[in-house]
Amino acid sequence: MRAIGTQFDDLAKENKNCLEISKEDEILIRETLTKFKNGYLNRDIEKIDGFMEEIFANSSNLSVLGTGNEELVYGYKEIRELIKFDWLDWGDVKIDLEHLKINSADNIAWFYASGDVKQSFKDSKERNESYIDLIKDKLKEGEEQKKVLAEINWILALTYHNRGFNKREYNWPLGLSGVLIKNKSKWQIVHLHFSISKASFPDERFEAGRQHIENYNILRKKLTKQIENQATDEIKEFFQKAQNKLFNQKNIDLDVVRQFFDCKKTPSIIGVENEYYCDFEEIILFFNNNFSKKIKIDLDNIVSYKREDINWFITSGEIICKFKEEDLLELTTNEIEKVINSDYNDDEKIFKIKRSIAYVLREIQMGETYSYPIRITGILNRENNKIVFNSLHFSFPFYYILEGKLDGE
Repeated sequence: MRAIGTQFDDLAKENKNCLEISKEDEILIRETLTKFKNGYLNRDIEKIDGFMEEIFANSSNLSVLGTGNEELVYGYKEIRELIKFDWLDWGDVKIDLEHLKINSADNIAWFYASGDVKQSFKDSKERNESYIDLIKDKLKEGEEQKKVLAEINWILALTYHNRGFNKREYNWPLGLSGVLIKNKSKWQIVHLHFSISKASFPDERFEAGRQHIENYNILRKKLTKQIENQATDEIKEFFQKAQNKLFNQKNIDLDVVRQFFDCKKTPSIIGVENEYYCDFEEIILFFNNNFSKKIKIDLDNIVSYKREDINWFITSGEIICKFKEEDLLELTTNEIEKVINSDYNDDEKIFKIKRSIAYVLREIQMGETYSYPIRITGILNRENNKIVFNSLHFSFPFYYILEGKLDGE
């Protein structure tokens, strides 16, 4: 994962092939996911009902976690509305099934695929009016003035710029994980988690204002309302133990990872940059590189569904870390030097420099303690009569309405 405050680190990482499924089931799962992929490519609203019936299982335990902090939906009807919105108003989604990762246990399978979302932005009177309305809302929030002005400056840096062209296109890196169940010879989806990599800093920070806290609480309420939740006391106790002895420990070793992760089936983690870690060695690397920060899991709001010995879950939490102002200023200065020495044209260089400055000024106005909401989904297996993780997918909420945050042109 890129350090918070950076945009230009090299994240190149060789992913291992972690397929653990029969060839026959792999073919059938790929067929289902190919239909899902094609549905998002074609975006034919007239065919959405047939798409839903073909792709999603006839189950009361359907769930989709979108990229926004409030985008958690349950059941056939809510998922249909979310997909309809995506097809009408979101960007062009492309999913890479060539490098698909699949794991399975009997009649349940879970997967991870990367991809991208091509989002277009075009200057218009209506678009500018929407940004003015957003700024008006910020002024009405009643927060400390320097925080409000720093937030407005950040919004303007991302949305109002002269870069020599009226229309801009971005390819935002997308992550997609999910769960499928097998009914006779057909595999269908019961859960999905969409994620987009963070920019220099996550979009939402609790110190930035009440709206960010309210957004987080909306997600928590949606977790609470799921009446068919199968999260047992045993699961909650496992998460409490993982929070204390795994997520919030330094220098994790193999013994610790073996206590919490599946030893029978290859475990994996998807990080907030959609980077994929597979097997114990890489999971140790993930925790020791990323979790110098404190993570608090919302233990009261874990949603879980069970089939045989497998549970899939959705929960949220917050990441808490501290940065000294002088360290962030130095980090930003180094970022600017990288931009100056890059191959971007002058218009792009000026925009990226302005963006980096706007980001750091926004962040340092809010103090040295940083609290970010995070969403976590994954798979729990049972091994030697105890619960263990098989997979984890971490993501930050993402504001798709603000352009220019990520370099994916």
